[in-house]
Amino acid sequence: MTRSKNGWLRGLSIVAALASASPIATAAEYRVRIAGEVTGVTDELNWFTDSIQVGMAVEGAYNFFDTGYQQLNSLPSSVFYEYFFQPNGSGFPVLPAKMELTLGGHNYETGPGFFFYGIDVVNNSDGLNNPGGDEYKVQSPLKFPTHFTDLVGDPVVDPDGNFFPILGMSLRFVDATGTLLNSTNLPLTPPPFSGFTSAVGSIFIADGNGEPNYAVAEFRITSLQAVPEPAAIAICLIGFSFFACRFPRCNRRT
Repeated sequence: MTRSKNGWLRGLSIVAALASASPIATAAEYRVRIAGEVTGVTDELNWFTDSIQVGMAVEGAYNFFDTGYQQLNSLPSSVFYEYFFQPNGSGFPVLPAKMELTLGGHNYETGPGFFFYGIDVVNNSDGLNNPGGDEYKVQSPLKFPTHFTDLVGDPVVDPDGNFFPILGMSLRFVDATGTLLNSTNLPLTPPPFSGFTSAVGSIFIADGNGEPNYAVAEFRITSLQAVPEPAAIAICLIGFSFFACRFPRCNRRT
């Protein structure tokens, strides 16, 4: 009996040691999944080539890190966690921060762009700086998909070559009551989805010259969920494996 009890204690101590050590090596990256449905498409010139339609399901994910960003404060109640881009002009973050969306059989992902990948946290605890409430927003430049139509320099719609398309993706979660967030710290897990009064996203082609957007596809977000870290899953598997090997099932004698 004592030997069996000691075996259990040794197993628990191994799993506990792994759990306590793993965040140092693996907890720097965080990943979140989203799902939703396209609710509106504005695309008069057909940049999207009819590839995005109302009612299409949207699935995707984004990740971020607890280091590698700079904090930009536009207001005391707002902090934008902007991830650094490589100095060689590649347009990608130094850390592999990215957003991925899938809809209509096509994949969309972070690429070089004219703005930064980042997370904006707006906390309305003072009730003055953001009358719209609390907000949690993610933005990402978008790699130009091969199935989109590039209308820059098109002889009919852009004969002077003035088009300056800026592609991007965004997610915006709002709590109009201003009670969901209690600070502008970067949440390492997304705020509870049930606390948002609005959850929307978009894929857009904006105009770098300040003119109206060329095309926008908007979608309603129906779920927001943190993805378990691989290390945490591995720890659980190691723990289960230990106990399975330490205490094999006994065959009943007849």
